[in-house]
Amino acid sequence: MTILVNKRGKAEYEGGFEEFNIFFMENITYPYQARINNTQGGVFVSFDVDSLGQVNNISIIKDIGNGCGDEVVKVLGNLPNMWFPSESETVFILPVTFQLGNSKIKKIDIELPTGILLEELFVTAVGIN
Repeated sequence: MTILVNKRGKAEYEGGFEEFNIFFMENITYPYQARINNTQGGVFVSFDVDSLGQVNNISIIKDIGNGCGDEVVKVLGNLPNMWFPSESETVFILPVTFQLGNSKIKKIDIELPTGILLEELFVTAVGIN
């Protein structure tokens, strides 16, 4: 097996993070329990890509409950192995905001671990069913 190594110092997703975002948004759902309980806000999850291009150590940094953090972890766990790894582990932090309809979400300050902060993704639900 040949592994292409990215020499730029950080792992990169094949097709770029646009492809990463497309996969993520096509596979995430707003948990039913979160919808019926009006749960909204930001979930932060960290994960790393090792020198072989494998996603490891998926960890919830901040959760809003009712299955939202677990849903983000599930999608990351199903992410196709399409990484160009770097020579050492790369840590990523993924912010995902769950929002019901057009409601406003209050932003909070959160202390994040060292890592590459990815673009925030929004999961919006309209209606409960």
